[in-house]
Amino acid sequence: MAERYVIIDGLSIVYSGYFSLSKLYKLIDTWLATKSYLKQGLKNIEQVTEKGRYIELELLPYFEFNDYAKSTIHIVIYVTNLKDKIVKIGNHEEKINEGNIQIKFDGILNTDYERRWRSKPFFMFIRAIVDKYIFRTEYHKFKDKVYRDTMSLHDELKSYLNLNKF
Repeated sequence: MAERYVIIDGLSIVYSGYFSLSKLYKLIDTWLATKSYLKQGLKNIEQVTEKGRYIELELLPYFEFNDYAKSTIHIVIYVTNLKDKIVKIGNHEEKINEGNIQIKFDGILNTDYERRWRSKPFFMFIRAIVDKYIFRTEYHKFKDKVYRDTMSLHDELKSYLNLNKF
């Protein structure tokens, strides 16, 4: 069984107002491509209600450090009361969205995700010794990278949404 270390749990952004949902998606895709994360979508739900559209998007991008450890950022985006608006900016009109958005982040470090070291008890024992005494510094580097990447994505999206207030 693969081991999961939750480095960041339940970090969230809550925003209400004007924003562009397509630009937000593009920002996430660009950030993931820049950091070499592979995007994996788990859930994509869209419903139309009386108050507006409801969108729920769940992403699980991951970055493989090596054959033994990988970084995963669990992202869940909830958009409620989403309405399309047309706003005049300068000389041209632009289509933007208005609504409430909540984005939740979890930074996770997965080790032995291919379950190579779980086949025999002797291998598990050797792995425990190697993890504890030899690769101790590697784990700190992996955990630090998971933390930095999750916080970087959080800060990037928070800055974009705060920019839309003005």
